[in-house]
Amino acid sequence: MWPKYGLELASDKIFDRKAKLTLEIGFGNGETIFSLAEKYPDQDFIGIEVYKPGIISLLAMLKNNPLDNLRVYGEDAVTVLEKSIPDESLDKILILFPDPWPKKRHHKRRLIQPKFIEFLAKKLKPKGFLHIATDWENYANHITEVMKNSDDFTIYKSQSFNQERIITTKFEKRGKKLGHQIFDFKFAIK
Repeated sequence: MWPKYGLELASDKIFDRKAKLTLEIGFGNGETIFSLAEKYPDQDFIGIEVYKPGIISLLAMLKNNPLDNLRVYGEDAVTVLEKSIPDESLDKILILFPDPWPKKRHHKRRLIQPKFIEFLAKKLKPKGFLHIATDWENYANHITEVMKNSDDFTIYKSQSFNQERIITTKFEKRGKKLGHQIFDFKFAIK
């Protein structure tokens, strides 16, 4: 399945049409991006994941139900964004339940950091959106602080924005089972 759906760094033309393009960073086992691609065949989707079992899970779904509007990178998100995603090419970016790195000494490892957010803003088209969800209150507060200080984004809507999350992710289910509140954020390019 990799030859059909897998992308290498600096892949040339990914899709043979002009359509809205969504990127999911860290798609886990692929349930969300697969469901979105299936529900919106008129849009295109790219997923980035470094966790090989997650990539295999998504490719297995695609083997059983082939989709022409979904492609996958098995690389680090920063590397893909630097080498393969042109500026102002994405309509949406999804980052759903990234690793919260809950220990204070590990907070510097969190994906949502000012420099990374600034980098993402360059990849989004004017009026593009960034959707982030977490079940860790401390991380939600961190996200709020980082985004509040961003010159590139404005809060479009926070809480209860579930358009991109038409299914409950594995990490969302786990968070709910642990009694965690779910924090949904949607940010728009200024």
